[in-house]
Amino acid sequence: MRNRTNRAIFSLHLVFSLLTLLNTALSQKAFSQIHGTVKDAQTGNPLSDVNIFLANTTIGTASGLAGDFIIERAPQGNYDLIFSRIGYEVLVRKIGIIGQKELMLNVRLQPKPIVGEEITIEAKELENWKKDYKKFLKLFVGESQNAGRTQIVNPYVLNFLNDEKSRKFYAFSDSVLIIENHALGYEMQIVFNRFELDRDRLIYGFYSRYLEMKPVDALQKIQWMRQRKEAFRGSFRHFLTALVENRVAEEGFELYQIMSLDRVGASRKIDLKKERLIQPDIREGVFLFRFDLYLGVRYVRKGFPSDDVSESVLSLNAPYAKIDSLGNILNGYAITIRGDWTQRRIPDLLPLDFH
Repeated sequence: MRNRTNRAIFSLHLVFSLLTLLNTALSQKAFSQIHGTVKDAQTGNPLSDVNIFLANTTIGTASGLAGDFIIERAPQGNYDLIFSRIGYEVLVRKIGIIGQKELMLNVRLQPKPIVGEEITIEAKELENWKKDYKKFLKLFVGESQNAGRTQIVNPYVLNFLNDEKSRKFYAFSDSVLIIENHALGYEMQIVFNRFELDRDRLIYGFYSRYLEMKPVDALQKIQWMRQRKEAFRGSFRHFLTALVENRVAEEGFELYQIMSLDRVGASRKIDLKKERLIQPDIREGVFLFRFDLYLGVRYVRKGFPSDDVSESVLSLNAPYAKIDSLGNILNGYAITIRGDWTQRRIPDLLPLDFH
């Protein structure tokens, strides 16, 4: 593998999790209805305008005036169902809708404590916030081609903790972060679980709902579809789905076993006909992905010059990673990513129900 990957390894490595338990293919034809009510846990009053969605998909709704909600066509499977509303704690309900036509849920949201004291922001604090926000943008949004067309709509909901002495940086928010991706045509509503930079190790996890943006014309719609396909090609999720489908080579990937990060060039090519990296789990549609030491992944874009490649290196933080047929990691933070894939951030992500 080339030296370019070796340099990227030490500039940043990434551990991230799209927090969800979706483990049945969304392409299945079986659908179910999810319905119920949402109330205040203290008063029992119905709550309207609660954002309710299947994590990291375009599938969701909002509660009505009586606190009622309906998700009409939820593909059968196992999910994290998210309930989010300003002034209330985020509720994550793990659900399974396999072999049933409907699921009824009545949930109660806990109000957040109200801070009564008025907060005055000094000019120096505002300047520090702007500095931290600029750092956050570089880490979370990145600098890819799509990043230039991606905008955070409500950055003021973000708070930061920057410990320069220990070289640790944290970002957090009590509200939903709204991002408009004009490159791919999605609005993302993000609920943070974790965002931490520890020296050169970036760790983040979140729940997100994708909303289709309205194209200005038919041409823009076609461009969005083309750019979404381009974002998928060669991505980490593309690799995992190819691995599950036993189409790694056919999809343009080459795998290498790497013994040491100091000697990335001294690698051994893996023959998947002789070596198995995944095996079925006891749960249907779930697979165990494991390998020794470091796994190098090289992707060559079909139809492009042969030198147009991307190279990344994976390592496990657990005995194995659980993945599903959609390329989703079920045990979050199980894999550390180094190399070119670390350059793909929020503007390059797609919903799990993108086919």
